[in-house]
Amino acid sequence: MRSIDSFYNNLREPDKSCLEALRFLILKHDAAISEEMKYGMPFFILNKKMLCYFWIDKKSKLPYIGFKEGKLLNLPWLELGDRSTISVMYIDPYADLPLKKLRQTLNSCIELLGKKTAAKAIKKTITKPAKKQA
Repeated sequence: MRSIDSFYNNLREPDKSCLEALRFLILKHDAAISEEMKYGMPFFILNKKMLCYFWIDKKSKLPYIGFKEGKLLNLPWLELGDRSTISVMYIDPYADLPLKKLRQTLNSCIELLGKKTAAKAIKKTITKPAKKQA
């Protein structure tokens, strides 16, 4: 069994069903999103860039989605807390999934990652020394 599958299988209900449903929704949101285990957590990757991950909060015991560039997003349902770059979206496993908020957050993160990738490519182009002509 893959370690990602083990992660979900070791969860208790209702967290297990909740995160499995979110997993399905995130992977179906964009064909370029993939999943891999890092640091014992399922991470969702977009074009080799970290998008988000799942974890269970130690204090509240609520599952959450951590969004890599969440601090740059102005979405009221994301909480930065004492984190430097990652904002989290807590999920109540007993309530309906916040589909609209999830889609909006994923779209915003994907757009932000695209802008950062483009800016990095432009910076690389600008900082490359010009080739000497003979």
